[in-house]
Amino acid sequence: MSNSTWPINNSVVLSLEGLANRAGTYQNSATVELISLVDLRGQAVSGITYPLALSYVSASNGNYEVTISAAAGVTKNKVYRGTVRATSGGLQYESVERIVAKENVN
Repeated sequence: MSNSTWPINNSVVLSLEGLANRAGTYQNSATVELISLVDLRGQAVSGITYPLALSYVSASNGNYEVTISAAAGVTKNKVYRGTVRATSGGLQYESVERIVAKENVN
């Protein structure tokens, strides 16, 4: 599980970089989605419709991204868990990120 910081009252770009199969071939036409963003009690963050699709970044090597609005309901110093799922042909990938909402990231 990776760790990230979300500066509250700011939009954030959620990205998945370098999606590739076991042979190392980049997957540029996968379905990539944020399937959940929840607090540690399992309550979904408000202001996001799940699943939230990440778009392929044109001319990249398996990169996908989506901007999440500053209006999403995160609370200062609260810990969240975001789950991203990618599928492409027989490839299935899931990643969980630990996210802490902070007032100042500096």
